[in-house]
Formats: sequence, C-alpha cells, structure tokens
Amino acid sequence: MRHAPPVSVLCHGRFWRLVQAAVYCLTAAILAAWLASHLAETPVGRVGILLSAVLAGGACLFLALRLIRPTPVELSWDGRQWLLDARPLEPELMLQSRRFLLLRLRGQAARSTWLGVERGEAAVAWHGLLVALRARSTPPVAEGLVG
Repeated sequence: MRHAPPVSVLCHGRFWRLVQAAVYCLTAAILAAWLASHLAETPVGRVGILLSAVLAGGACLFLALRLIRPTPVELSWDGRQWLLDARPLEPELMLQSRRFLLLRLRGQAARSTWLGVERGEAAVAWHGLLVALRARSTPPVAEGLVG
C-alpha cells in the first residue's frame, strides 16, 4: 500500500467565519422574535416581531464578524503525521463539498478544534489534501487471518 505524498495548505478560514456568523445571527433573530412574541405585555404584531428579529440578527451579525477573527494556520501532512502549525494532530473529515472541507482536529489536548478549508486556499494542493485525508497513516491490519 502506498502512502499519500506530503501536502501543505495555508488556511485562512473566511468561509467558515461567515458560516459561524450566520449561525449566531440566525440564533439571535429567532430568540428575539420568540421573546417579542411571548414576553410583550401588549400584542406587538407581526411587524414588531419581524423588526425585533431583524435588529437582533443584524446586531449579532455585526458583532460576530468583528469578533471572530480567524488567524491563518498551516495544515500539513509530512508523510507520517498531520501537523497544524508544527503541532501534531489527527484530522477527521466531517463535511466535504466541491469547494469546502470541514475538519475536526484532535490534538494532544482533549478539546477538538474545527477548521474550514476552501478549495481556493488549497489551489493545486486540493487533490493531494483529499488523498492524504482519506489515506490511512498506517497500513491496515489483516483481521481474521490464521497463519
């Protein structure tokens, strides 16, 4: 069995930042609409509910985009192990589309980190990255064979 060749990608995480901000925005809008409809002493009507949802969602989106500042990191496979900025880790492919990968990274600490990789960031290394993510780092062990 051949091992995947070394590959390295510099990830900025712009798309993942937008996805996170959109989730926070949607959550704030839904919570504001629920609060407006259930906690108001007088009926606020559909316009009031919609207005509160838009204001809360917009404010949350603004704050999320200002506060979520992903720093560029280098994800690399050296032929033996995965590294994130020279720290060993184990990536797990959680979501794949034609233009985006979502990886869960598990390092020495028990806490997981999430990393979004865009096809535009990887450029020519995209195929090599996919091959390395799917390849096994160690050869498979034959099970059930009696020698």
